[in-house]
Amino acid sequence: MEPSHLEEEMQAARNQEGIAFVSHVYMVVNNPGMLAYLTSELTIQFANTVAEAIARELASSVGVELVRPLEEIPNTYICEVTLAAIENPIKIANRLMRQSEVLAAEPNIVISSQNLYTPRDTLYHKQWYLNNNGGFEIASNSHINVEKAWDITRGLGK
Repeated sequence: MEPSHLEEEMQAARNQEGIAFVSHVYMVVNNPGMLAYLTSELTIQFANTVAEAIARELASSVGVELVRPLEEIPNTYICEVTLAAIENPIKIANRLMRQSEVLAAEPNIVISSQNLYTPRDTLYHKQWYLNNNGGFEIASNSHINVEKAWDITRGLGK
C-alpha cells in the first residue's frame, strides 16, 4: 500500500472487531529474507522501589497492562499492549524508558528469516567464487555473495 495511507489503514484494521493487535513489519536492511514483527508484548523492569500498584499505573498510562511477573528478574513483568495504546510497542518502550521508575522496557520482537537461495546444481559447491566459507588457500568470505543477490533477482530467466 502507499506509505501515505499506512497509518490510516492500520487504524482501520485496529478498529475492526476481532482484531487484537496491528503493527508494522520491518525489513532488515541488506537482508530481504529477514522480517521483524512487533508482537503485542513488552517486557518491563521497574526499579526495586516501585510497588506493583505504581507499576500498573505507569503501564496503564501508555496503554499497557501487566500480565504476569517474569520470575527470574525482580520487579519485571511481561505486559500486553491494550486497545488504549496510541503508539506501537517500540515507541511505548522508548516512552517508558524516560521514566525514572523504569530500568528497562523492551518490545518482544519476532524475527522471521529464510535461507538464501541455493541452486540445485551439483557442481555449485566447486564454484568457490560464488559463495564459500574458506578452505585450502581460499580466504573466508572471498566470494561475490551471489546468494544474497539471487534472493532479489535471478536475471531474466529466473
